[in-house]
Amino acid sequence: MEKEKKKMSKSKLIIIILLVVILAIVAVGAYMMISGKSFKDAKKMFESKDEYTIALDEFVTNLKNESKDKGKNYLKIQVALMYTDKKNTEIIEANISKIRDIILNDLREKSSAQILEVENTPKLKEKILEKINNSLGKKVIHDIYFTNLVVQ
Repeated sequence: MEKEKKKMSKSKLIIIILLVVILAIVAVGAYMMISGKSFKDAKKMFESKDEYTIALDEFVTNLKNESKDKGKNYLKIQVALMYTDKKNTEIIEANISKIRDIILNDLREKSSAQILEVENTPKLKEKILEKINNSLGKKVIHDIYFTNLVVQ
């Protein structure tokens, strides 16, 4: 009797594992169809790339004041830059002041509400990323990470 229960539990486990694998395959296939990507693109998604990051010194700046009171809002933020070509380390380090200036000027144009709104974060990162790469003359930076963010 006990052997039959163990067989049943093993067979149930195998069925559950097979269902999970099938669901994963269906989910990946659905994603590929919806996003319009081919299975060759899927292979590229799973290939590992070398990624490097440089953490910039902390930024502390005033934010744009949109209220009528005289109070100032401050932003303290830590930013890291992600790039994939190790050769670009020298380019980034040589232009660190220019990069910091671009980030600082862009952040100073924002109000505390704009910074704190989660939906604005991807747009803000994309805008900064575009400005940095334009100033460097080529796509050096691939992503920007906000590793610490405090608004007061």
